[in-house]
Amino acid sequence: IPKPSEIKEYLDMFVIGQESAKEAVSVALCNHLYRTVFNTIEMGDAKNADKRIKKSNLMFIGDSGVGKTYIIELACKFLGIPFILVDATRFSAAGYVGSNVEEILTLLYLKAGRNLVDAQEGIVFIDEFDKLAQSSSNDKDVNTAQVQFGLLKMVEGCSMNVPRGSGHHSGDIDFDTTETLFVFSGSFGGILFHTFKYVSFSHSSASSLLQRILYAIRLISFPYL
Repeated sequence: IPKPSEIKEYLDMFVIGQESAKEAVSVALCNHLYRTVFNTIEMGDAKNADKRIKKSNLMFIGDSGVGKTYIIELACKFLGIPFILVDATRFSAAGYVGSNVEEILTLLYLKAGRNLVDAQEGIVFIDEFDKLAQSSSNDKDVNTAQVQFGLLKMVEGCSMNVPRGSGHHSGDIDFDTTETLFVFSGSFGGILFHTFKYVSFSHSSASSLLQRILYAIRLISFPYL
């Protein structure tokens, strides 16, 4: 497993500036690899089940064009980690127009070459996460809340039954997201002044996803270039 300094050196070849962000991403991805390896070894012995290292998902905050996606995409390419980028606004609950959140795992599975083990240790980058907020439409609020619940279940770690994909590889697979790293990204306009208060939900229980993520993950800020 490469050292964080080696990952940082690779990023320096392509990205100018954003030193603190590159350092944080390098350390986070290195920890992700060490965690997956450690947990795989420890889980081989039932006595060590309580020693599992829990994952720490990430939140990238910064305006468009500052390098949020590019930096982690480069790092994943260097480390050979399956990586997918999805837009949070394209997903909807069952019965609504749009993609179901379960399709995220199908995309990751396909990106990993249909290797389930590699896919389960991959990285999902969810962009425009700050757009999942309250709207003026009650129907859209219900849809948004259900999407939030679907993401929450996935992010916290669970086994989900997801489609393998189209073609002759039909059927479903059991995808365990316990070791899957989720990265949330958004501009979060006015965050310094409102401290997340501007993000509200029509259903108070739905806000649990944002609260549980924002207070449990590591925030990585991307300043203006």
